[in-house]
Amino acid sequence: MPTARVAPSTSSERAVIVVALAMLLTYGYEVFNFNLSLDEPVLLGGGQRSLASLFASQGRWGMALQYAVLPETVLPVVSAGLAVLLVGASLWVLATKVFGLSPMTAGFITAVAATMPTIGFGISFATIALGIGLGFAASAIYGVCATSTTWQRLALAVLAGTLAMGIYQGFAFTLLAISLSLVARRSDWRFAGRNIGLLATCALANVVIGALAKRALGAPSDTYVNDVMDLPGLASDPWGRLSAASARNVEVLAPGASLYDNLQPWLALLLTVLVVLAIRSSLRVSSHQSRIVRPLALLALLVTPVVAALLVDELPIRSMVYLPVCLLGLTAIAIADAGPEVGSPSTQVGITGWLAVGLCTMAVIANASVSNQAFVASEASLARDRFLALRIDEEARRLFPDAAEAPVVVVSAPKQQGLGTVGRPAEQFGLSLFTGEPWRSTSFLTSQGVEVSSPTAEEEQRGLAAAAHMPEYPTAGWAKSLDGMLVVNLGPDY
Repeated sequence: MPTARVAPSTSSERAVIVVALAMLLTYGYEVFNFNLSLDEPVLLGGGQRSLASLFASQGRWGMALQYAVLPETVLPVVSAGLAVLLVGASLWVLATKVFGLSPMTAGFITAVAATMPTIGFGISFATIALGIGLGFAASAIYGVCATSTTWQRLALAVLAGTLAMGIYQGFAFTLLAISLSLVARRSDWRFAGRNIGLLATCALANVVIGALAKRALGAPSDTYVNDVMDLPGLASDPWGRLSAASARNVEVLAPGASLYDNLQPWLALLLTVLVVLAIRSSLRVSSHQSRIVRPLALLALLVTPVVAALLVDELPIRSMVYLPVCLLGLTAIAIADAGPEVGSPSTQVGITGWLAVGLCTMAVIANASVSNQAFVASEASLARDRFLALRIDEEARRLFPDAAEAPVVVVSAPKQQGLGTVGRPAEQFGLSLFTGEPWRSTSFLTSQGVEVSSPTAEEEQRGLAAAAHMPEYPTAGWAKSLDGMLVVNLGPDY
């Protein structure tokens, strides 16, 4: 017999609905559309072992483990959908179970954290989307267990933290943000020392397991991650790098950031309010130990994003996976000694609480707008690329009608695309999949069913030299046969 549907009655249920709606608003379009990033055409089709070896060679043994154990998830809905579910649930656990935020406060601040652009920019890569979700889940487990005094829970914290680092290097700063927030809340030297020990153990275990994974899979070290790290540049110009690292965070978080079209100050305003409240909380503690520990932990938390950006020449937004956790931790410090929660009927906090709700709501809408504009730009670019792939296929069939083998193709890379007035390019969004190394063009063409093969280095050089003197697409002669190669000149842009 069907039962009557019961409306949510508890604050936890209402808060979860707030988070779910915010994430649906932000990621619904991406989850139910399969927009290829630069990586999918290159990496897919190689098999689980090949992908596991690739990620192990990059030091991401946790991602390699995912590909070795789980079935193929780089599919419409599956990869992005699972990632969004895991990220939302993990941030909710961190907010409520680890940082002790009350349900409604946790609901609104988690909605902001879970919709920050770093999440959307990461899950747009279907090849790493699920891994990012699993990394957040492992980080949440680390946070839950890091406060325990039993060796079983602490061992689980080390296992979870090591896995998070092994999935994606940026999660090292996520774990650091969790520990710093907990130390600030606890304000105890012994607890701080234990957390330092936990982080150090995770880092050491990650290095050891990463080396063992490379050996087990026969995977040579890939220079990709090492190339992203730029410690020599930091040593040669520390002040210049510090300025660049600070500016990079401003680009993502400040009211004048280009991501927000210079018109959406809500996230920056929310952060400013939280920083002021966190400083106030640090100054109001009673014990001598707390007056030292909490301000130091707060300062370390605030500079964590800058330190992370210091280590690389230019940090991609998708790698800033620690920013949502920094926001949650900052909130926990800011209201460590607060009274009633957001939404409380108390007259004293009524107006302030509703202002906080309004500020969080505006921040979520701004975050959702940034992500969806980028997703639309990605779809527009992909649509144009697919149309051009069809044109190249027609030219290949015309120029090589009787070819026994797929012809070698060399494609010049367009620098930009016209994306219309709805989407707005940002980092990888809006880039043509023909952009970059010519082998990327070959990978994309083959992913779309165009039968072509990759050039050698010498063929690539000859082809690009010839393309420079050919008419540009769509002028007649933009594709031609050169010594059995299909040479395509897309021009500087199209």
